[in-house]
Amino acid sequence: MEAFLPEQAQNGYLVRLFEVEPQPGSRPFREHRHSWFEIVLFKQGHGLYQTATAAYPIQAGDVFVFSSNEVHLITEIGADPPMRLMNLHFDPRYFLAAPYDGLSQMSVSFFTGHSPQFENRLLRGASATQRVRELLLHIEKEFAQKEPEYAWAIRTSIAQILILLIRSLSYGASRPSASSIRHSEAIRLAMEYIQNHLAEELTLETIARTARMSPNYFSTLFRQHNGQPLWDYITAQRIERAMRLLEVNAGQTILDIATQCGFNNTANFNKMFRKHTGQTPSEYRRQGVRSLY
Repeated sequence: MEAFLPEQAQNGYLVRLFEVEPQPGSRPFREHRHSWFEIVLFKQGHGLYQTATAAYPIQAGDVFVFSSNEVHLITEIGADPPMRLMNLHFDPRYFLAAPYDGLSQMSVSFFTGHSPQFENRLLRGASATQRVRELLLHIEKEFAQKEPEYAWAIRTSIAQILILLIRSLSYGASRPSASSIRHSEAIRLAMEYIQNHLAEELTLETIARTARMSPNYFSTLFRQHNGQPLWDYITAQRIERAMRLLEVNAGQTILDIATQCGFNNTANFNKMFRKHTGQTPSEYRRQGVRSLY
């Protein structure tokens, strides 16, 4: 199964649900990361999931959570039975589409980091983990059946998962200060501007002006809230848009897709695409997102 919100997301999506059956075997650890917030349910199989600081044995029923830009990779994949996982990706902008009012703990920084105590593999046997599992399967059902207001039902279910992470699973978040609220809203506006102008030449000065800040101050603040430098974020957004275009636009040349994503030549595009995915654009076009697992 593979499904998106919005359904016809040529230039990117806010939510994606898909199943993967990775090829069994071992693979070297590399810094696989992306800007999507990721929740994974292992339906079958066993193996090993590694992050920058930990290694987690995998078994059927396990649920993993990774914040935006967090390093993670499955390095061991058992063969019997075959591994099968369901992956939920969503862009943090999915919950940041309106002006941030501070009533929620889910500011920009919520999606880009968690407390040191949080374990990426949710606690086995915990009632909260079981509830997260049920909500993921409910999201899968909503995508499959597409009954009236299914998109709203999916959003509500994801929100319930995030609340469980905060209340019961030590994800970690605190009530934001007044300055944090202002900063989060400024960063949100900048992120929206970047998304709407990815194909164009972007400058620090223009983006900072959108946030009503000086370039130096904005650059520092953006890194604090997003956990990565501004230009790393922009490059990641361009590559992720290119990945989607490679999947849905078989007739377009690599150069066409590169220019639509803000790259002015294929050499630089190929270099950055391989750095982010471990593959060339042509290889990814043939194999798709499942080749990353």
